[in-house]
Amino acid sequence: MNANSKRRAGTAQSATTSRPLTNKQAMSPKGTYRSMSRPDLYLPVNTAVFSSSAGSSLDLMQQMNRVLQRIRDSKDYAAEVMDAAQRGNEKEVIRLLKSTQVSADISVKFTPDGLHMRFSSGPTENYCCITEVMLRWTRRNE
Repeated sequence: MNANSKRRAGTAQSATTSRPLTNKQAMSPKGTYRSMSRPDLYLPVNTAVFSSSAGSSLDLMQQMNRVLQRIRDSKDYAAEVMDAAQRGNEKEVIRLLKSTQVSADISVKFTPDGLHMRFSSGPTENYCCITEVMLRWTRRNE
């Protein structure tokens, strides 16, 4: 059994010795890691994009939080958003949502029961993230 087939079997070996590789030896190019429990046919794990996506998602959640707080705290604002949505005026709903200092791309859908908002990161981040929320304005049995 050669070193490559041993690695595929989950027991990575050093090319110069018959000892298993340590975690430090299993590290690939800077910032990437090879799992000792996975076969080599998988790419090395690189958390840079994953971590960046988590940060961008947190930003989207903060922006959505501003919108949700405004709807919760201002009956006038809530009425404007709801009225525009019930009339099917998508542009006005998005304008109202963006008036809360939201920079995310926003898309909305309306149903007789409520409003579905989708916040996504802009093209500069290759649309890495999406945060969605559905708000109801009727109860199911009404």
